Amino acid sequence: GYDNDGVAIANNAADVQPEIKAVYGVANGAFDLPQFPTDAGESAPYYFDANYHFDATNERVNDIRTRFEEQYGEEMRTSAVLAYQAVEVIAAALGEVEDPTDAVALSEAIRAVEVSDPLLTFPGPIAFDEAGENTNARPVVMQVLDNEIKQVYPKEFAEAEPVFPAVPWSPPGQ
Repeated sequence: GYDNDGVAIANNAADVQPEIKAVYGVANGAFDLPQFPTDAGESAPYYFDANYHFDATNERVNDIRTRFEEQYGEEMRTSAVLAYQAVEVIAAALGEVEDPTDAVALSEAIRAVEVSDPLLTFPGPIAFDEAGENTNARPVVMQVLDNEIKQVYPKEFAEAEPVFPAVPWSPPGQ
């Protein structure tokens, strides 16, 4: 979902107030955007999303994101962190090839490389299978808490405890 779609979902659900205990996005691009809590307002609290996300509990990630914000005047989103990590993967692979212009050798080097310090929420290392998929990549569960997107599961990446039931029209504990 896109930001406008997520805001519409949140506002429409708040109007209807269906008898559910949570709204959970699966790779919903809206529910984990930093502007979602502001854009959806009173409809946003407690929404969940499972998606790939930078590791907000990692000191190196927070340093990179702080420097990005200082330089560009805006928050570094997950997509930019992914791009930063991709450059690190490519750089590591370039160190393994004799001729950096040899596309086949570089592709093989990328497939064989391991990067031990991932910037996203998985235990690492970044390592690829025969199909080119990162074998350790996995999403994290996030939730809108106190008007911010917080990582809530798995515990090793949690910034806060999840709140459940988790819909704005049914405060937790009801």
